[in-house]
Amino acid sequence: MYGPVQYTLDEYRTYILSNSLTVLEQQRIQQSKLTDAELDAFLTKHPEFAAKKYPTIQTILYQMDEKDCLGKDKETIAAQMTELVEKNGDKEGERLSIKEAVFSEETKHQDLLTRPIFFHAVMEAPQQGKIIEPVFENRHWYAAKIVSVQQAKSKNNINYEWYLMKYCQCQIQEQIETDIANAQIQQIKIIKE
Repeated sequence: MYGPVQYTLDEYRTYILSNSLTVLEQQRIQQSKLTDAELDAFLTKHPEFAAKKYPTIQTILYQMDEKDCLGKDKETIAAQMTELVEKNGDKEGERLSIKEAVFSEETKHQDLLTRPIFFHAVMEAPQQGKIIEPVFENRHWYAAKIVSVQQAKSKNNINYEWYLMKYCQCQIQEQIETDIANAQIQQIKIIKE
């Protein structure tokens, strides 16, 4: 007898293997400790599990609404904004907003909703003093000068239990794949004999 009536033999095998895998994962998690070196090696091997941490970047942000740029071509606007950023100044007669702005892990959600192209431009190889070329998106022109950069600490606030679970799941999956490959090799040897 192989279990409840609603299961066929194949369904029962799948059910048993699935439950066995869950039990095996739980046992492996309880028995495992994940060191920093193992975590680094795991994230190198499986970058899909590595969370992208953005640095905290303080800028002077220059912003202009598109209606304040009527009658000007994009190249002219971009050149004027770049010149203002380089000089750290405000041009009289222009309706230009200049303010300090911070771009970081904490602000990324809002920034990605309102100005995603500019957010990525700021985050791309940030360096103190770097000028972010003007970008037009969501009816505004944006440009900036980076004042300071504080790199993210990659291991702060990591969810140890989640990484441990993923680490154990990957170890089990790799072991299963190795066992299947070995079994296939054994089958081929038996067939050849």
